[in-house]
Order: sequence, then structure tokens, then C-alpha cells
Amino acid sequence: MLEDLDKVEWDKLRHAYGLAADVPARLRALTSPNRGVRQEAWYVLHGNLWHQGTIYEATAYAVPFLIQLACKPDVPDRHQILAYLGLIARGSSFLAVHQNLSHHEARKTEPDFQEELQRELGWVWDVRQAVRQGASLYNGLLDDGQPRVRAAAGHLLALLYEDAEIHLGWIRSRLAAGEPDDLIRATLAFCIGRLAAAAQHEESIGFLEQLVASDPAPAVRIAAALGLAWCIREAIPTHALTVLIDGTSEPHGTETIFHHVLYEDEDFWTWYGKALCCGEIHSRIVPAILSTMGKSNDPETIVERLLIAMLDDRPLKSGMQFSELKPSLCLALKGIAECEPLWIAVDRRADRYRDVSTTGAIAMLQYFGLPGRRQDFQAFVDGRIRSNPT
Repeated sequence: MLEDLDKVEWDKLRHAYGLAADVPARLRALTSPNRGVRQEAWYVLHGNLWHQGTIYEATAYAVPFLIQLACKPDVPDRHQILAYLGLIARGSSFLAVHQNLSHHEARKTEPDFQEELQRELGWVWDVRQAVRQGASLYNGLLDDGQPRVRAAAGHLLALLYEDAEIHLGWIRSRLAAGEPDDLIRATLAFCIGRLAAAAQHEESIGFLEQLVASDPAPAVRIAAALGLAWCIREAIPTHALTVLIDGTSEPHGTETIFHHVLYEDEDFWTWYGKALCCGEIHSRIVPAILSTMGKSNDPETIVERLLIAMLDDRPLKSGMQFSELKPSLCLALKGIAECEPLWIAVDRRADRYRDVSTTGAIAMLQYFGLPGRRQDFQAFVDGRIRSNPT
């Protein structure tokens, strides 16, 4: 294991903080029996090979060794290695992300900037292809003795959507073989939903429908219903929609899917709320969406999806009164007015930015012709003021 690590000329490769000569020691540290040593290595690797979503020249060279470590049974924290592979597989070019910063803006038309950008985009491609090379090994880990490794392997396969049909077959086979852990079955059902939505894979959509109808674990039925919402949107079967609605008040531990085994930028309730906004929004489903909004770490995203769906991505007409709106929209706006986490986020931005009209939830609400300040929003809901000019 790692026998070829020193054959790579790391001191000629670069990562986020310069030359990558430190990478071999950090990779070897992941095998240490000392938890503190491993944690220090992870801290560094989450800053140099993958830095706030960006990846670098050295990252692709590290991937084969990370795959080796993930497949070695006596290596600690293999689920974390798989999760890290998922992060770097979704990584971006630093310049692509930050090209609008003032010190880059002036260079954007210069040939050397464009050459550097293309070189970085090449690294992004190389990294993703390197991670894809390990797909058959991740498939083998779906049968691993450690539940978190099985879940993390499914999660990683779900991120590699280019090979969706193959990966769907592998994950479905694992479930059909009798995965004993309810939480892992729920996670794998969630992964099937992501891949099936990307590929519109009819066989897997049918598989999800069977899980919703017959799996004994509520968490599995909820995860499968989420997948159906992404795949078939307003055509989601009534019983699957009922599973989702009921699950917002009695989640049966489903939210622990993200807490224990998935590594995402969004929390479980944000995913849940966005799924509920995929189809037609009516009075029966609005309370469920509002419930996810109150539990989410990112209520702004759910509010935006809700308003896009209910207003067909168009602002209210100028001067409208609250009483003129459809009952389901009135119900949604009342819930938004009462969503404490949303307005806490708005207030924090108002304290941080001078021009609050251009940021976050404030800008989003104003786009839809709604007041961006809490007291004004409440006044609109109470009928004391009309909708904003557009």
C-alpha cells in the first residue's frame, strides 16, 4: 500500500498553498492508529488538495492513493476517505470560481489568464476522471463489513452521474441482496433517487416506487419518495407524496442519513424542502414545506424554490393586496413571515452589508415583489401595505 507514493515528484506539483511536497506525509498519516494524527492530516488535506471547493494540480495525483487507502480494510476512517473523494470529484477551478474578483477581473482578457484558466479546468477534468477510475472498487465496497463504508461508497457512486446506469444497477443489486441496516438502505435509496433523476432511468424509478410501497422502514420509504419527487415531480404518486408530507412531522430518524453517512453542502431538511417544491404546490403540501423550512440550515433556498413554484418565477403585480392572492399562496407567505431562522439570516446580512437590498433573501423577496424587511413583510401579510413596485 502506497508503495509508489514517493515515485511522484510532489515537489514539482502545486496545491492551494504552493508546492505539494507535504502531501505524501499527510496521506501516510491517514493510516495512523492515532486519531489525533489522522485528524491533523485531514485538517491539512481539507486546505491544500481541496480548498473550499477548489482543487489543484496535485489533487489528481493523490486520487489513486486515496482509492488504495479506502479499499484497505485495516485503514481507519475509510468512509471519510470516500467522502473526501466525493468532495474532490465535485471540485472546481480556483480561477473559474474567483475570476470576478477585482484583482482577476482586469486580467480576464489577457492571454496568460485564459491559458491559466484552461490549465486549471484541465486539472478539474483529470481529478474527476481519476475518481471515476475507482468505480468498480467502490462497487465492491457496497458489500463492506462496515455500514458507514457501504453508505459512503453508494454516496460516491451517486456523484459520478456520467455512469449513472451502471451505478444504478450496482446500488439496486445491493439493496435487492438484502442490506440489513435500515439507515444504509435509506441512504442507498437516496443515492438511487439522485442518479435516477440525473439519468431519468425508468427501471430505477420503478424500483423507488416499490420501495415506497413496500419497504418496512419509514426512513427507506421517505428516502425513496424523495427520489421520486426529483424524478417525476408533479407526477409523483399520491401515496409517495403522503409519505413525504407525513415524514416532515414524524421523520423517524431519517435526518440522520446526512448526519451519519453523507457529506453534503446542504442539510437533510434543505434537500427535503426542495423535493417538496418539485411538483404542484397546493394547500395540503404547504405546511409540510414550511415545516422543513423551520428545520433547515438554509431556509432561504427553500423559500426561493417555493416562491418560484407558486409564482411561476414571476413577481407579484405592483400594488397587490394580500387578500387578492390564492389561499395556498397566502398560507405560504404567512408561514414565511413566521419562519424565525429565515429572518435571523436576513438580520445578520443587514448587519453585515450596507446595501442589504442586493444580498441573499432580501434580494430574492424583492425580486418577487415582496418586502425584504421583516416588519414590512409582516405588514403586507397583515394587509397594511401592498406589494412592492416591480
